[in-house]
Amino acid sequence: MLSACETSPVAGKYGGNDAGYLVIGLAAYDTVESRAIKYTLDYRRTDSSDTGSISFSPRKKLELMPFMNQKTDFEDGDEMGIVEVRKLAPGNYELFKVEGALYGGAVQWRWESNNSFSIPFRIEAGSATYVGHFQGHSTSVHSVMSLGAPLPTGAYFVVSNQVDHDSRIARTKAVGAFQDVKSAVPDVGELKSEYFLQKCPSQGCD
Repeated sequence: MLSACETSPVAGKYGGNDAGYLVIGLAAYDTVESRAIKYTLDYRRTDSSDTGSISFSPRKKLELMPFMNQKTDFEDGDEMGIVEVRKLAPGNYELFKVEGALYGGAVQWRWESNNSFSIPFRIEAGSATYVGHFQGHSTSVHSVMSLGAPLPTGAYFVVSNQVDHDSRIARTKAVGAFQDVKSAVPDVGELKSEYFLQKCPSQGCD
């Protein structure tokens, strides 16, 4: 398994002249529950076991600990996030795993999805494929062990099509790299996965 920082056609470091681009928005609310959680989506090429990953943690800027900050591409109201552009080899890919992690003081938590799903997308030479805007949320319980503070138990995403918003940012990060942006945003209703929703549940998100 290859991480997203390694040199790999899957991990976003492809150098061939026939490269295409994956564009994805990854975001979260600036809430107590979400603020320290790292949300991750894993993807892979369908004819390979190598994987890449895209992560975001909505930490606010901390003057005394700037090393903990993650740069954001946008902050719209209560939502903040990134638009990731990955240079990939042409081929068929899929999003296949959700991960969550929390490393804060005495609380150490790591979680990954255990029910299978597949969100397919195709990368074509010279074009960008937009797979959607994924807003991360955590599920949690309140525990006496944490003095009533919420403890994370899992993660899910609210998925939307914000191709105009996200592709505008993508073009500033990869100037001149592509002209066409093809949409491959999943139909969450057909996907039928507990990890992806069209909107927040009735009790609200986070």
